[in-house]
Amino acid sequence: MPIDSSNAKPGALQNKIILVTGASSGIGRELSLKLAAAGAQLIITGRALPRLESLETNLRKAAADVNGPAPVLLPMNFEGVKGEDLDTVKAAIEQEFGRIDALVHCAATPGTHAPLESYRADLWLRVNHVNAQFPMLLTQSLMPLLRQASQPVIRFALDPNADQGQPYWGAYGTSKAALRCFAEQLKNELEGSHFSVAGVALPATLTPGRRQAFPSQNESELAKAEDSAQTLFDSLSESWQ
Repeated sequence: MPIDSSNAKPGALQNKIILVTGASSGIGRELSLKLAAAGAQLIITGRALPRLESLETNLRKAAADVNGPAPVLLPMNFEGVKGEDLDTVKAAIEQEFGRIDALVHCAATPGTHAPLESYRADLWLRVNHVNAQFPMLLTQSLMPLLRQASQPVIRFALDPNADQGQPYWGAYGTSKAALRCFAEQLKNELEGSHFSVAGVALPATLTPGRRQAFPSQNESELAKAEDSAQTLFDSLSESWQ
């Protein structure tokens, strides 16, 4: 199926340096394909190197069709990332590009659907780290590179279907609520600056993680990952129009 990037102003994303987290699957993967087809310089992160390498092949093809740049892969274990790891990432990007035009947070892990009373402590910590703490730490680390862009953009993939205190969503629900709060706080702190910061509310979306965590969910009621990715894509491209 052709990748739809028709909503972008011609050249709006050409050579924009955009880092996408969680690019190895789901919404992050679909967004990366759309951005490559629009000529963006992609930096893609994910935990699964084989899936990133598989995506890289498709991204190179999409980029070649528009004379766009080849993507850069940054495999990263979001669960165990440390400050020195982020320092290494920042230094590598700074040496190669000198700036970042946009940072898009798509990485997420669903945990399990269970009552808080019996939720596993180790899983609670892991899910909250990946979904809430990691985005804050990565954003903080990359702010100096974002400030070098003329119109820096930060976007967060939000899930209002789970972040409003709904029962049994466990660590996923609380971490997504924390991410929503962080996005709003950052937006308010940067108001009046040259930054564009927003949390993008997405519908419940069929992704490999959601399918694994909630196998009994009616998949016909879920949005497609490519449609949710299009919502993020539109939000990005509108920032530079």
